[in-house]
Amino acid sequence: MTLDGDPEAERRSLRFCFEAPTLRAAVALATELRSYVPDAVRVRPSLRRTLRDHPWSVTITTPPAPSMPAVITLWQRAMSDVAADFQSCRLVD
Repeated sequence: MTLDGDPEAERRSLRFCFEAPTLRAAVALATELRSYVPDAVRVRPSLRRTLRDHPWSVTITTPPAPSMPAVITLWQRAMSDVAADFQSCRLVD
């Protein structure tokens, strides 16, 4: 049960997923993402690795934050900037 006006009531985590073509690229991307959230980055083989050119998945889960458009936009821009810096990787929509 939550009370109206409770600041914890509207806090949510966001998850961003990237695809990387090699394990080396995935690890480099994960290292960069850990500068944002050190303990919430995972590197795993893609479930569809035989069907894609990007066989590695890298995910980052943000800490819970207010679910306001400005916060979401801030994270989206930061993740888009990271994806632009790692041209062999892509941010999955």
